[in-house]
Amino acid sequence: MTTADLLALKNHAAALEAEGLPRRDAVMAAFKRYPECLQECREVAGQDNENALYAFLEYVLEGPQSALGGLQVGAEAEIVELHGKATENAPRALKTREGIEALEYMLSQGIPLIGNYESGASINKGKAQGDPQEKAYTSDLKTIKSLMAGQGDKHGRAKGTQIRRFSFRPHAAGLFCLDIDRKPNKPDGLKELQKVFDLATLPDELTDIESHFPCYVKTPNNGYHLYFKYTGAPIKKADLFTSIELKYDQLTAPGSVNKDGKPYVLYGAIENAPPLFGLILDKIQKAGKQAGQEKQVPQKAAADRTSYTPPTYTEKQRITLDDLAMETTGGNHDKQVQFAGKAFRCGYTANEALDYVKSRPDIFGTGADTANTIYSVFRDNGGM
Repeated sequence: MTTADLLALKNHAAALEAEGLPRRDAVMAAFKRYPECLQECREVAGQDNENALYAFLEYVLEGPQSALGGLQVGAEAEIVELHGKATENAPRALKTREGIEALEYMLSQGIPLIGNYESGASINKGKAQGDPQEKAYTSDLKTIKSLMAGQGDKHGRAKGTQIRRFSFRPHAAGLFCLDIDRKPNKPDGLKELQKVFDLATLPDELTDIESHFPCYVKTPNNGYHLYFKYTGAPIKKADLFTSIELKYDQLTAPGSVNKDGKPYVLYGAIENAPPLFGLILDKIQKAGKQAGQEKQVPQKAAADRTSYTPPTYTEKQRITLDDLAMETTGGNHDKQVQFAGKAFRCGYTANEALDYVKSRPDIFGTGADTANTIYSVFRDNGGM
């Protein structure tokens, strides 16, 4: 049993208890989702002794060290896993974040989150006109905790429903994600990925993800969300290969749990995410051409794909100025500089950027040097 499985058990038992189920019944019901683990616990506690079994299950959940394979539990803030690999054989161990720690980390990286119901719909769906999705995103940890507790946000969204799943916009965070699906009874996305490419040409990060990829999320079904840095042209959500999706507009955030209470666990740090690999860009480009979407992906000379740097675009992209404003952080001047640079790269003019900034004093303030700031950034980038 992994740390992620253990956390899922604890969360599910707590949720059942919060719904009014007696603690003992809640713990037993949670473990029934893991029949192999429950059977192992029965063998340790004694097949016919339900009291001993319950006591042992509580010990597994709360004890300083699980009796099941020596799993480290405890309340340590730094959780490090090697995914079952012997320490001497593992190139490195990554910092692991899950639950509220992972959600707080995402907020600390300047990445706003939005709550999602179990159906997958965001919490702003069904609200009255005038409540755009952007307003349902939050960078406030207290709001996240309130949503998780079923108390809703300050506008009353999701009140009465415990929100356990959150999502974010990869493109707004300068990221792109490959969603590798490994659900039972379906094609294994990892194997499909390795079928598409010549293994001899694949980087170590894609031949042994858990040993070499610097920033990824392990999903409840043992799949992966691979994080890449990417600030190029928008990429539509699509199936790249069998059981592999491109995620650019919306993605489940680490710290979430699925409807069964199993978590999305973050390994590594976003700052260490690699640039989007050229061989993946090639495949996206070819898929775009086949679908009649040649403009969707930037062109790049094959000889320079390993160190890809997105070019400047002169045609307006699908990303809106509202999207770009959501990406900015810091004080008013910092936000203006960040916004102007992003607007330039997405093909907007200096006057369009300035008009938008002046229309949003709630985000950018009303400084006397606003125009100079915007124009200066465009000049520095060769746009004026």
